[in-house]
Amino acid sequence: MVPGWLDEMEREVRTCVQDGEEVSPATLALRLGIPRHVALYYVTMLALGGALTVERVALRPSPRNGEEAA
Repeated sequence: MVPGWLDEMEREVRTCVQDGEEVSPATLALRLGIPRHVALYYVTMLALGGALTVERVALRPSPRNGEEAA
């Protein structure tokens, strides 16, 4: 990893999210121009460091009979 990358990511997130605003990982990814799974990784790392909070977790709906999970 490049030294200081997490600090730089925090600065970029702060430019995309206003104080007190709540955004989804998908919205954050769109604003940063990165894939959703990368945004989730950044959110996790920033939460572990205390830079942001994670307030909600949701399960995907269960597949109906005969349908495959996404």
